[in-house]
Amino acid sequence: MNDNQHLARRIALVGFGVALTAMVALFLYGASIASAQLMVISSTTAAAVAVSFTTALVTINRKIKESQR
Repeated sequence: MNDNQHLARRIALVGFGVALTAMVALFLYGASIASAQLMVISSTTAAAVAVSFTTALVTINRKIKESQR
C-alpha cells in the first residue's frame, strides 16, 4: 500500500468518524431536551453517514487490491 492509499483510508476514517460523532451528540442533545424531531433527523443522518462510510471504505479497499495486482 502506498502513501496516497494510506492517506485516503485515513481521511475517510477520520472524516466519517467526526460526522458520526456529531450525529450521536445531536441525538443525545435531542434526547436531553426531549426533541423527537432532532432525534429522528440525527439518527437518520447517522445511518446515511454510516452507509456512505461503508461504501467509501469498500471502494478504497477495492482500488488498493486492484493496484496491487
